[in-house]
Amino acid sequence: MNLKPGQFIEAYSRKLRAVEIDSTYYSIPPPHVVAGWREKTPPGFVFAGKIPGAITHEKVLKNCQPEFTTFLKNMEQLGDRLGPLLLQFPYFSRDVLPSREPFERLFKPFLRCLPADFKFALEIRNKLDQLGLSPAAARALCGIGSGGPSLDAAHRPFGQSRRSAHGRFRLRPLYR
Repeated sequence: MNLKPGQFIEAYSRKLRAVEIDSTYYSIPPPHVVAGWREKTPPGFVFAGKIPGAITHEKVLKNCQPEFTTFLKNMEQLGDRLGPLLLQFPYFSRDVLPSREPFERLFKPFLRCLPADFKFALEIRNKLDQLGLSPAAARALCGIGSGGPSLDAAHRPFGQSRRSAHGRFRLRPLYR
């Protein structure tokens, strides 16, 4: 198939029921682009978008409310086609996050501000024990079961590849 970039989403939607939008990690898409994604896909198709790296990697949740608000407002254009929004963090070295406390100081205030009408997923590329977390403690930290954002937690050890040798902690969205 020889497709132009603007034709990929239509082709994907004929074969798949959902896609993860990797491009939203690199920049916040303008409203007309997001509206175009919706227009080019059938009812029932779902988009999962990555929260921009400016929020998760550069600012690491600090002073990012203007960008986050713009991102959510623009992604709302997808309406019922909007699935989970992924907070994908980098691997944090012990110099950056030596224990659980610095992570909690970053994450808890941000978590409290997450709007309940969106679904979120979280990926931390560290071993839970490096952050001083057990799977149960991670669930508690995220407020799972407290009526907060729609999240679920699972600890996933991965294989031996360099990228996955640290294991990952993923909070997956719950679908009702």
